[in-house]
Amino acid sequence: MTGELKSAGYNRWLVILGTALVQLGVGTFYAWSIFNTPILKMFGELALDKQGHVAAVQPHLGSVSLIFSIGSLTLALSTIVVGRLVKRFGVRRITVVAGLVFGLSAFIVAQLHSPSQLWLYYIFAGVTLGAADGIAYMATLSNAIKWFPEKTGFISGISIAFYGLGSFVFKYIDAAFLGNDIVHNLPRALMGWGALVTILILVGSLFLRDAPEAQVTKVSKQHQYTTAEMLRTPQAYMLFIALFTICLSVYLTGIATNLGTNLAGLSIERAATVVALIAISNTVGRFVIGTLSDRFGVDL
Repeated sequence: MTGELKSAGYNRWLVILGTALVQLGVGTFYAWSIFNTPILKMFGELALDKQGHVAAVQPHLGSVSLIFSIGSLTLALSTIVVGRLVKRFGVRRITVVAGLVFGLSAFIVAQLHSPSQLWLYYIFAGVTLGAADGIAYMATLSNAIKWFPEKTGFISGISIAFYGLGSFVFKYIDAAFLGNDIVHNLPRALMGWGALVTILILVGSLFLRDAPEAQVTKVSKQHQYTTAEMLRTPQAYMLFIALFTICLSVYLTGIATNLGTNLAGLSIERAATVVALIAISNTVGRFVIGTLSDRFGVDL
């Protein structure tokens, strides 16, 4: 039993603890839609002059929700380079840097208050924050799987379940930060969110260790493809297409709060509750499918 719980002198379940904390933090990005309405209202107020006339071009929901779209795209693309980064610098260093970039990006976004600065939202809430999120997600997930070559589905299920749980938990935390005055409290909410996520990532990274080579070789006896080799296979692009179609539903989750408030007439609290239910269902589904993949031999 001790041999199963410990490998290379380190309790590998501690790696799972650290991975869960990191995944809980980075999964909060899917709660971003709760910020769309405050951003729209903030821009709307700033775009009016003293007489109540429109003094500047006011962004609409499509341009504001594009922040999450850019972040999701950057998140996906950033995972391609994770393997090389982890191999060179180690999973803990990569995760720490990603956590710091995440927090810094959220802090910068909290300082943006003008409709003319929307493009900066695209850069810092979209590109840099999305990249940090994707790198921390994939680095910890792939490392955790390597520690448990005999339970890849179960371990990946745990990891991505906590990833989904992040959006569930932080729907309520972000709503509490925003309070009733969602425009005035928006900077505080963004900074609070960024600080909590950074703390989760940094604390989680303390438990991370790179999987020993003996464990890595057990993950697969087949040829391990490099990124360049992978991109030359048709299977890679079939997976890209499949994941793209799946991510269309994820995008709807990213604007679900706005669909609830604008189309269904729900309050932001009720809309957040609906999205939280979506998130918890997503979380349970990930955990179940991971366990089933081990039982029936279908790799995630």
